[in-house]
Amino acid sequence: MTITHSSARLDIAPTSGYIGAEISGVDLGGQLDAATVAEIRSALLAYKVIFFRDQRIGLRGADRFRPAVRQGHRGPPARGESA
Repeated sequence: MTITHSSARLDIAPTSGYIGAEISGVDLGGQLDAATVAEIRSALLAYKVIFFRDQRIGLRGADRFRPAVRQGHRGPPARGESA
């Protein structure tokens, strides 16, 4: 049985028993409002690993998206960042 969390913005479906969730209902290539970013960040903190399928954002889009979600969260450095 899969338990999913849905909001007005996103659908969040856990991928395993302990970590990981797949998020749908968002286009990472567009501008994200603060509430959507907060919900993505909350899912990252809750599930530790998040997946977005079928996104066409390219490297520049990923570079724009990553800091918004990682704000206040220190994981391993991303490519090109110093430790």
